[in-house]
Amino acid sequence: MRDRLPNISIKTDLAPEQFLRRMEAAAADLGEYLIDLGPDGDSTRLIIRPLQVTQHRELQGRLAANLQVHDRVALTVAAARWNPEPPTYETYVAAARDLFLPILRQYNHRHGSKRKLHIPSKADMTPHLPAMARGLMETFTGQAHKSGLTAADWRRFYRFIRHCSAHNLQISRDDLHWLLVNDGFAVEHAAEIADVYEHGRGLLREKVPEKEELQIVK
Repeated sequence: MRDRLPNISIKTDLAPEQFLRRMEAAAADLGEYLIDLGPDGDSTRLIIRPLQVTQHRELQGRLAANLQVHDRVALTVAAARWNPEPPTYETYVAAARDLFLPILRQYNHRHGSKRKLHIPSKADMTPHLPAMARGLMETFTGQAHKSGLTAADWRRFYRFIRHCSAHNLQISRDDLHWLLVNDGFAVEHAAEIADVYEHGRGLLREKVPEKEELQIVK
């Protein structure tokens, strides 16, 4: 099963754009990276690529301002080919640390700061359901025909969707997919069920319009 990769961030000590410019200068001081600071829609992003060969092909890291959280920048890592492929949680985190910790140490030294990487743990990333939702989910997965859902299976799953919607539970499509695969569903089948979940939540969010009078056209 593919690992869930963490949303890594850095809490900034000044405006994100200024922070990225200072990180660019810190990376330049080290002389070990190709650096590209530029626009990213309405914001700014910093891309770094190590000059030395790594175990991952065409490895690069990216810092970008978070438009929703103004005192943090988001950190992502990408590669044309990971080793192993796909990357595990541990591989992804190690690559992020190898790329950015030297720059962050240089930044902290230059500016008397204590910035650090915020990396959610594996436990933090595991989806957790409240007791009632977990019970409905376990009823569904425990009785479901995993090779192909029956009408009764779907009814049990719809009860789970209605409950999540009624209680406004923050369970994403990807969260549900992970839970289904973890409970023994094939990846592709779990994706189809998770799509139904997402569509169901979307439909239940829609307000029912007021009844309109029928107009008879002669």
